Amino acid sequence: MTLPKFEYFAPESLEEAQQLLLDKGEGAHLLAGGTDLLVKMNHGLLKPASVIALKHIKGLEEITFDSKEGLKIGATALLANVAAHPEILKHYPAIAAAARETANVQIRNMGTVAGNLCNAAPSADNAPSLLAMNAEVVIIGAKGEKRLPL
Repeated sequence: MTLPKFEYFAPESLEEAQQLLLDKGEGAHLLAGGTDLLVKMNHGLLKPASVIALKHIKGLEEITFDSKEGLKIGATALLANVAAHPEILKHYPAIAAAARETANVQIRNMGTVAGNLCNAAPSADNAPSLLAMNAEVVIIGAKGEKRLPL
């Protein structure tokens, strides 16, 4: 099967991505790693009018740890990088283990924790450890930034 036709955008800032989401409406889908989105499109389960890739937005791939603020995993941080990150291995080994057990090597080298969570599959390997640690997500939209418990 071939992918359906769609518009492709690669914004370089969060502001540009937000504006595209507003402009393109409900037919727009975000692309982080693409391991779920592209499979759904390839099988005809999803036919987005627009795909907005997040990979070119600087900073979204970052993984940071601060003893006061805790761990932050960017929306485009790869599962493989989460699994191997020294601070995650040291302070949050369950999160590293969950990322390491997700799918296979190919998926971990393309897929993201954010995508794994957003897909909302019952088999989302990363959700249980993050839920157990009272993780929060930061959602940025037209009305600003929101922090929500996972």
